[in-house]
Amino acid sequence: SGKKEKFLPLKNKKVNLFVCGPTVYDFAHLGHARTCVIFDSFAKYLRQIGFNVFYLQNITDLDDKIIARAREKGVLPKKLASVFEKEYLKSMKSLGINSVTKYAKATSYIKKIISQIEILLKKGYAYKLDDGIYYPNPAGLANLAKEGLAGTLRILQSQRVFLERNTIFTEEAEILYFLTMKQKFHKWKQFLERDHL
Repeated sequence: SGKKEKFLPLKNKKVNLFVCGPTVYDFAHLGHARTCVIFDSFAKYLRQIGFNVFYLQNITDLDDKIIARAREKGVLPKKLASVFEKEYLKSMKSLGINSVTKYAKATSYIKKIISQIEILLKKGYAYKLDDGIYYPNPAGLANLAKEGLAGTLRILQSQRVFLERNTIFTEEAEILYFLTMKQKFHKWKQFLERDHL
């Protein structure tokens, strides 16, 4: 809105906070620490002033970078991701970051993500290319359209409404929403058998 406004959650005193976590193919770096310290402070502040905060952070434990690094090191991607996930959590703990309600590993939701993607394809919200499944980037479309940000927000809202209507909107669905709503990001790779995935 471009102006200072009072924070009013959508549901009484309940605040759902999602922060994109790391892709665990290497050790955590200063950028991870900065993001996590800021949002840890924010979540703690909101709780201190009386909000019920559900703070979800995803951990991307299946990704092209993980596969490439695993090949480089001669280990399975799952093993590599597990090692660096533990290192990440250890690093965050050493910084005093303890406000995250739940960490959601992408691989824990593969079947549900596939199911959501199939719904998006069936309804025409996504399209298939040789290397995976995508759907249009509203932010990119907004740059071309005269509607600008308002048009982008309408598109994003319609996508959220679509998912709300096609899932039971529970904590699990919240996780699915955040894991699947990454505009124009690669939705699903047809990983080769040699990657042992």
